[in-house]
Amino acid sequence: MTTDAIWITEADVVGLMDLKEAIAALEAALRAEARGEAQNMTKTLLQYGKNNLHAIGGKLDQLVGTKTWTHTQGGTCPLLLLWSAEDGSLVAVIEAFALGNLRTGGISGVAADWMARPDAGVMAIVGTGKQTGARAGRHDACGAADRTAAGLQPARRVATVICSESGRRVWR
Repeated sequence: MTTDAIWITEADVVGLMDLKEAIAALEAALRAEARGEAQNMTKTLLQYGKNNLHAIGGKLDQLVGTKTWTHTQGGTCPLLLLWSAEDGSLVAVIEAFALGNLRTGGISGVAADWMARPDAGVMAIVGTGKQTGARAGRHDACGAADRTAAGLQPARRVATVICSESGRRVWR
């Protein structure tokens, strides 16, 4: 086992990958899983008071990893830990807030690519809450829609419309 693990910061994550690259990586990982070459771990959740602890993970190629985070009144600090699948050595610790946004937006992008008509000009996302930006950002990364309506939250009676032409958000 080696002890040369690297620490990847939020700034590193943002500098190393954009949404278009995340979409391609996620699609490749899903295809690997369909071939039996990758595995996902069932999400685990622990509730304690008004807070909770989450863990998800999987295996791809020669790496296994888990993303773990807790939601508290004070916030969250998600981390992704990667190990060698061969010898169990720690490979990397990745600050994973931005990475989670890339995954959220990226998987929405994969779904849109697989399900939308090629000539679609409008994309609507309902019920995204705090993740509206990550999910709606997909159309800008891939030029998928002329207009996007996103983030209807009936409890707060708030809707967000994001124009891909100007990037301007209009609240109703």
